[in-house]
Amino acid sequence: MTRRFMLLAISTGLCFFGVDQEQAPQSISACAKTDDKAFRPVPLQDGGTLGHVTQLADGSLLSVYGITRPMQKWNDLSIPTRVFGRFSTDAGKHWTEPQLLCAVESPGHLHMMVPLGLHDGSIHIFGLLLEDVEWAKRTAYLWHAISRDGGKKWEVLPRTGFGHKYTGALNSVIQLKSGRILLPFSYRALDRPTGLYVCDAILSDDSGKTWRNSGSALALDNGGMHSHSGALEPVAAELADGRVWMLIRTQSGYFFESYSSDGGETWSSIQRTRFRSSNAPAGVRRLRDGRLVLVWNNELSEHPYGSSKQGIHYSRQSLVMAIHDGNVWKGFREIAPPFGPEDVRGAARYPFLAEAGDGSVLVGYRENGRINMKQDHEVTEDETGGTYWSGSRIFRVDPEWILKTDAFEDFSAGTRNLQLAGTFGARVTQGPSGKPELYLQKPKGDQPSGATWNFPFGKNGSLKVKMRLERGFGGLYLGLSEYFLPPSANQGGNFRLMIGSDLKIKIFRVNDASYLEEGSDIGELKAKMEEGRIHNLLLDWNCETNIAKVHIDGQYAGTLVGQEVARGMNYLRLVSAASDMNPKGLWISSFETHSVP
Repeated sequence: MTRRFMLLAISTGLCFFGVDQEQAPQSISACAKTDDKAFRPVPLQDGGTLGHVTQLADGSLLSVYGITRPMQKWNDLSIPTRVFGRFSTDAGKHWTEPQLLCAVESPGHLHMMVPLGLHDGSIHIFGLLLEDVEWAKRTAYLWHAISRDGGKKWEVLPRTGFGHKYTGALNSVIQLKSGRILLPFSYRALDRPTGLYVCDAILSDDSGKTWRNSGSALALDNGGMHSHSGALEPVAAELADGRVWMLIRTQSGYFFESYSSDGGETWSSIQRTRFRSSNAPAGVRRLRDGRLVLVWNNELSEHPYGSSKQGIHYSRQSLVMAIHDGNVWKGFREIAPPFGPEDVRGAARYPFLAEAGDGSVLVGYRENGRINMKQDHEVTEDETGGTYWSGSRIFRVDPEWILKTDAFEDFSAGTRNLQLAGTFGARVTQGPSGKPELYLQKPKGDQPSGATWNFPFGKNGSLKVKMRLERGFGGLYLGLSEYFLPPSANQGGNFRLMIGSDLKIKIFRVNDASYLEEGSDIGELKAKMEEGRIHNLLLDWNCETNIAKVHIDGQYAGTLVGQEVARGMNYLRLVSAASDMNPKGLWISSFETHSVP
C-alpha cells in the first residue's frame, strides 16, 4: 500500500507576536478585509513521490522519502534500505528527479524520515530506526544523516538511543535561534498501567553529533490501557518571545500543551488547550515573518466507521489550517478535499509543514480511504520487497482565502466543497431556479442523508441558507459547531434546530431532549415556512453569550441555546430528519456566512 502525501502551498504575510489563545477581538471591518480574487486550494500535478519537505539555507526545498525493508524483515540485510531526495528551486512548483542520497546498512525498519535545513547550510535527515516486529518489544533509535555540500555527499552518523524501549512517530524537529536542534518525541513508559505514552525532547548543541534528553516526562492519564493512550506524538515551534511551544496528541478531545523557557531543558506541566482534536497529531510551524501556522484534525474522536474495541476512535476526515496573525487565530479552513459518500474510511492525517521561500507554506499529510483515487494504499512493495512512503497530490492555497471571514457556496462546483462520507441522498443538480442547487432527500430508509460544510471560524457571526421545501418533505436537522460534525449522524453540535415535516421550526434546548416549537404568550410567531416557496433562514450566533437567534425571511423564529461551551463556529451540518425512505426533500441554492474571529 502507498502512503499518500498531499502538499498545499499557502502564501503568508502579517506578523505573529504570541500564541495566547484569548485575544482582544478585531473590528468587523479589519476581519472582513480580504482580496476579492482569493481562491480555494488548486491542485498541482507532479506525478512523482514526495515526502517531508524542508527549506534549505539558499531558499531551495528538499523533499525526502525512503524505500525501506518491511517491518517483518527488519534484520534481513539483503533487502536494501535507501533514502531518496528531490529538490525544488521554485517554491515547490517543479521538482528534480529522485536522487539516491544514502543507504542504511544496519538492521532495522527506517520509519518517518524528516529533513531539516540548518542555518549554517548543512542538511540533516532524521528518522526512526525500529527493531523487532512486536511493538511491545520494539526498540527505536534516532537515525541521522548529514550533508555539508548541498546534498551531494552524505554521512550517516551513529544511531542514537532515546533512552526508552519504544518511541512513537517522529513528527517534528526544529532548530532554535540559538542553533540548538530540538526533537520532541513520545515513548512507551513501561511503568504506567494507563495513559501509556509520555512526551519528552532530545537536544543537540553540536549539529547532531551528540544528544541528551531533557528528562521532563510529560504525562497525561487518559486513553486507559489502549496501546495509543497518554501523551504522544508531540510537535514543537519556537515562539517570538523565545519560548518553545509543544503541542501534544491526546485522547481527551483536545490538544494539550507545554512550554519551555530555556530552549527545551525544562518544560511546564502539560495543560489542556482550547483546540478540539481527534486522536491525531498536529503540524505546527513559526514562519520567518513571525506568524504561527497550525494544521490539525479539528474533530472529536467520533467516527462511526473507525471505532476500536478499547474505546479509542480515529476520526481524521477534516484537516484544517489556522493562522495566528498577531491578534487571533483565523481560518480553521479545510485544506484537504472533502470525502465523498463512499469514502467511509477516508482519513487525512499526520500533517507536516515547511516554508517554501516565496512567502508560501507547504503542508503535507497522509491520506487513505478515498475511493476515487487510482491508488488507495498505505504501503507499496517495490521489486525488492521493500516498502516506501509515497505521495502524488499537491495543492496551492491562496493565503487570503484562509484568512477570509466571509464565505459563499452556490454549488457551481457540485459537491466538491461538501463532506459526504457515509451518506446517500445529497447531490447537486439543476434546481427549480435553473442553476445548480443542492438537493437533499432520503432515497434509502436504512442510510443517512446529510452534508457538512466548513466556513471561516468566528466567535460571532451569521449564516444564511436559501432553501425551498418540497411537498411531502420529511424534515431537516441543522447544526452549527466549532468542530467537524460527521454528515452521517445527527449527534453533537452547539446550536441545533429542526424543520419538521409540518414545516414548523423546532428548537433544541437541552441535550437528550426533544426538538420543541418556540412558544410565545404575547402573540403568534409570524415566521412560517411554506411548500414550494423560497425561504431565507438566518442564524446569528454569539459564542460569548452562547445564544443564536433564528429568523425566517426577516421574521423572528426562535432562540437557540448552545449545548456546549464553544469559542466559535465553523461547521454547518444538514441531515434529513425523515424516519424512513422519503423521495421528497428540499432544494438549497446557497450557503452564506460572515464571521468575526
